[in-house]
Amino acid sequence: RTYDSETTGLEWEDQVIQWAVCDQEGNVLGSGNVKPTVPISEGAYAIHGITEEQLASAPTFAEAWPVMSNLLAGQTVVIYNSGFDIGKIISSAQAHGIEVAYDFVKDVCAMHLFARFYGEVHDYYGTYTWQKLNEVAVPHLGIEVPGQAHSAAHDAAATALIIKKLAELADQELPVGWHPPVWVKCAGGCGGSQECAEESDIWYCAPCGVEAGLYHYCPGCARHLTRPATGIACEDLCEFCLERLEQEKMLLTGKWHRCSG
Repeated sequence: RTYDSETTGLEWEDQVIQWAVCDQEGNVLGSGNVKPTVPISEGAYAIHGITEEQLASAPTFAEAWPVMSNLLAGQTVVIYNSGFDIGKIISSAQAHGIEVAYDFVKDVCAMHLFARFYGEVHDYYGTYTWQKLNEVAVPHLGIEVPGQAHSAAHDAAATALIIKKLAELADQELPVGWHPPVWVKCAGGCGGSQECAEESDIWYCAPCGVEAGLYHYCPGCARHLTRPATGIACEDLCEFCLERLEQEKMLLTGKWHRCSG
């Protein structure tokens, strides 16, 4: 499912004033307006065009939340800038004395996924630059979305179609026979599992690997593991302890000194 909301503004105390949930094809499963307890900022109004007069007869968040929660709780929900929208659900709930855990949904951020696909690297941070939904992502992918941009229903549908398009493009680039990672149980028999490329992959968790003689605990810190199976002798230290010893060596030889600040 996908979710989007329009809000009173960008600050922590700002609240949801319009929401929508769509399925993976962009069909609206539920939507509505919400009457906030804080005013709509000029900046937010300039984007979505929703006025407080339009929301005068809308339900409060407390009244709308049971419907929203029924559509969202326990679901994997894709959101364009999920941190913002989840935060506004939390702040709206708190304004009405409703407790909502941050992990009430398993959220996936479509903005981060598209940023990696788009590939523009930020000059200062060195990370992929976030791109706007309607101004960049939708036209770049050639997606046609019914409705008015910067309305919750339109943007939730756009998010669904963006994910669908990215999946289609990924399928075109993946090699024949590729499949998503599979869960494989620990070969030591403890019952633990992790994602592997193939079902035939063999792996050991730390305790089982130590018991099988594949790993040993570093004698320097007794916490990190090294792998005698790769030719490292059991008395060898882990990379963290080796780095610490190298730092001490540089200090003793005078090549480094500790910051006086």
